Amino acid sequence: MHPVVLRCSVAPALPRAAAAARRARPILSEVPNPKRAFVNRALIGNLTHAFVAVSEDVRTRLERYEGLDARKIRVIYNGVTARTPIDAATRMKLRAQLGFEPDDFVIGTVGRFDSIKNLPLLVRSIAAIAPLEPRVRGLLVGDGPEMPPVRALIEQSGLQQRVRLTGFREDARDFAQCMDLFVLSSFSEGTSLALLEAMSAGVPVAVTAVGGNPEIVSHGKTGWVVPSDDVGALSAALSEAMGDQTLREQRAAAGRRHFDERFRFETMLGHYRGLYRELLEQPT
Repeated sequence: MHPVVLRCSVAPALPRAAAAARRARPILSEVPNPKRAFVNRALIGNLTHAFVAVSEDVRTRLERYEGLDARKIRVIYNGVTARTPIDAATRMKLRAQLGFEPDDFVIGTVGRFDSIKNLPLLVRSIAAIAPLEPRVRGLLVGDGPEMPPVRALIEQSGLQQRVRLTGFREDARDFAQCMDLFVLSSFSEGTSLALLEAMSAGVPVAVTAVGGNPEIVSHGKTGWVVPSDDVGALSAALSEAMGDQTLREQRAAAGRRHFDERFRFETMLGHYRGLYRELLEQPT
């Protein structure tokens, strides 16, 4: 047996994976978000021994909407290397470089400016609490096709002096630690690496209840979980987090413990190794 591992995370890669599968004997295809059901069922599904989903939500969608054999789908959560929190002096310096005062409450996110991330929800939620919270600030780290409309919404909301747009940054992970609350306002997620990195660094988090987010963040325990695209719910969560430092610290500490238990890079690697060994031991 000559095993081949095919990793495909977006639909355009599936035809190429199918072509490779016809030339070899694949044992694994990672398909977190497939969109071509015919290719999945007729080619990839019949030529693949196992699929890996990065969350239970993805597993359910692969089975329910893409027709994949549930017996072949395994869940292995993404993992990241634990972040060592930056020291207080470095954090204060970075915040000052961004124009933030020491007592500002910085709400932010890190990621690609894509429509699926629903960044307008975050901007509108900050705008909703801004009249009552003079210390609130926003920090959006990243770039992408939605940058122009997001920038326009910030201006329309009168937040030009409150929300910073950094563009793409190589040091994005350090900038995330400048935040007092990390937010994922997405319409859909698998297992967000940016979210895991924030939790690993002890940054409190708030997320929408979509995709794998509720599998990572437990509302009221390791962070805040709110309905998707709900300005009222997210703005209420932002206000609660901003107004209770003890609560933020408790949930951030619980989030770090949860990360250590389930989402470290070494844990993910161990699960993949175990799956590879299992598949290689199957009779040819």
